[in-house]
Amino acid sequence: MIATLMILFSASGANAYVYNGGKWGSANITVYMYPMSSKSASAWTAARDNWSQATDVNLYAGSPGSNITLNETYNANVTWDGIAYTSRSGGVFLSPANAYLNTRYTNGYTNIKTRGVAAHEIGHTIGLADVNYQTLMAGNTPLRGGIYYPTNDEITGINRLY
Repeated sequence: MIATLMILFSASGANAYVYNGGKWGSANITVYMYPMSSKSASAWTAARDNWSQATDVNLYAGSPGSNITLNETYNANVTWDGIAYTSRSGGVFLSPANAYLNTRYTNGYTNIKTRGVAAHEIGHTIGLADVNYQTLMAGNTPLRGGIYYPTNDEITGINRLY
């Protein structure tokens, strides 16, 4: 029984990422940030830089019309604290992908928690889907448990994708 449990736990860690069916045509991706609050801008910048430093993907600061556009919004009529919109053709993302921090929630978050939301949404814009266990790509913020940096498995997943 112990051997079976060890196999189950070791196997679950091997798949700590799921692809969302898209990727950019190149690992060099431009990112534009609309003017926004300093808290949101700081979270997006740190998240963008963390993905760039940790993976083979290079997320460069860009201008309007970039591959990915990052922004903030205030929407009290939804339950999400961050959201990403992508479209694709034949498995390739089409520009722009758009991601938002919902300041209705993130204004009450610590900087680290907001950064986790930002990093999670950037994960969607570069090819990862939600998962149901404690990683950066956990489908809800409480399940993330304070993770704000891509985990080793998520890094491996992005590097395999690109």
